[in-house]
Amino acid sequence: MELITIMSVVSCGCGNPFSQRRMQMKLTPPKAVTFWIAVVLGLLAFLGTLVAIPFVSANAFWVMFVAWALLVLGLLVKGL
Repeated sequence: MELITIMSVVSCGCGNPFSQRRMQMKLTPPKAVTFWIAVVLGLLAFLGTLVAIPFVSANAFWVMFVAWALLVLGLLVKGL
């Protein structure tokens, strides 16, 4: 935690390591299309563990990973 604080103070150019000023992440809500694609992928991955779905059942972990990664990208990238 302290390393992150020092790195953020150094990168913000404050100069004072005891300054309370920190860099803030600006998160934006994902678009509805991005959200629903991630939901569908997540549901497919979940159902793929219960029922045999070609490709999805064998790769349920990675399908769920892609769904979560898509949501994270939707938060970090404005307009996605």
